[in-house]
Amino acid sequence: MEQDRLGDLEQRCIQEEPPFCQAACPLGVDGRGFCTAMANGRFDEARSVLARSMPLPEILGRICDHPCQDACIRSQTGGAVAIGRLERACLERARPAKAPLRLPPKEGSVKVVGGGLSSLSCAFELAKKGYRVSLAFEGEVPGGRLSELPEEALPKSVLGDTWGLLQRLGVT
Repeated sequence: MEQDRLGDLEQRCIQEEPPFCQAACPLGVDGRGFCTAMANGRFDEARSVLARSMPLPEILGRICDHPCQDACIRSQTGGAVAIGRLERACLERARPAKAPLRLPPKEGSVKVVGGGLSSLSCAFELAKKGYRVSLAFEGEVPGGRLSELPEEALPKSVLGDTWGLLQRLGVT
């Protein structure tokens, strides 16, 4: 693609508004920042872009239905960016996530019931905010319906790693 045409597309994409892909994402992931980091082979940085707006990116990046692809302005010129494939490639190549910084402890505690994605996300966000969180779920590792997904979609090891991350944040 010619540089002038690419610049024109970019201008139409942003125009003081979030790019179409970011506006279409329910979590508001910075698709341009993520793609830029991936294009330069900076997988850890790309994972950080995901983690800024996506709780538990190791799970969500693998199972998201990627509405950003449908909104991608590049689809008008030969094909949208395959963000789903890029996210999976990023998660396979980036170093394992460190536990995020936690705010100082708060009064009280929270019990989250269930082991599915919403419960895991809730426990993650509350623990980051400094709450004492206990998670009630069946089995040895939480996952709920996530554990029923095929191994190629969501490896079982990811659920174990996520539980380890939650425990490092103090979730019991």
